[in-house]
Amino acid sequence: MTNTGALANINDDEIIDRIANGEYQSHIAKELGIAPQNLHRRISRHPAYREALLCRNMANLDTSQEGICSGDDLARAREGFKAAAWRAERECPLEYGNKQEITIAFFPIGEALREARARADPDITPMAALGHTMPGNGGVSVLQDRET
Repeated sequence: MTNTGALANINDDEIIDRIANGEYQSHIAKELGIAPQNLHRRISRHPAYREALLCRNMANLDTSQEGICSGDDLARAREGFKAAAWRAERECPLEYGNKQEITIAFFPIGEALREARARADPDITPMAALGHTMPGNGGVSVLQDRET
């Protein structure tokens, strides 16, 4: 497919370099006179695009952190850092997103169950072990007691 118009005249590598150096696609698109969506659609296929986003977000987070450390306007710097962190989480979730790890440990339970059954008193039923007596065995169940 042949590009026509302003998209035909852009150099993808230059755009990637600009993104990696901290510029946003919307600002670049406005400067070039093209729709941001069209620029994104084209540039997001570039092999170095994800790395450029990572570099930009790393630089933005570093700059925001420096603002906090300088102490000039702490509230503004803190909000700037929050905004940079939020954007980094969305654009680079593998590097900056929340990480949730679940660890599942499997162990053989069959032998433990066999040992527990061997130690159990054969006269104790599961209901009796819970403190319940069965109707017909001379007692009334706890559930029936509650209902009456």
